[in-house]
Amino acid sequence: MRPQQVAITWSVGEAWEKISTQRAEVIPQAFRVVGLSLPINRSEDHELSIKGLANNFLVVGVKEGEAGGVGSDDDETVDEEKVEG
Repeated sequence: MRPQQVAITWSVGEAWEKISTQRAEVIPQAFRVVGLSLPINRSEDHELSIKGLANNFLVVGVKEGEAGGVGSDDDETVDEEKVEG
């Protein structure tokens, strides 16, 4: 490993240590607003907050996916042979 890589890794580690001790509340809140730690039953979807997307757009998108609409597993998948060829 080059010295520059070591320095970057050390710097990131120091920054993580600082934020995780001095601003510990930021980490779980960040996971909540992007939906990573919200319950899967959609009871707290109102907490979603992704920059550039309206909250109602996110919630409607999830509902459409569950109903077999946009973004659902029923959508056509890309034919890998055509992509590679």
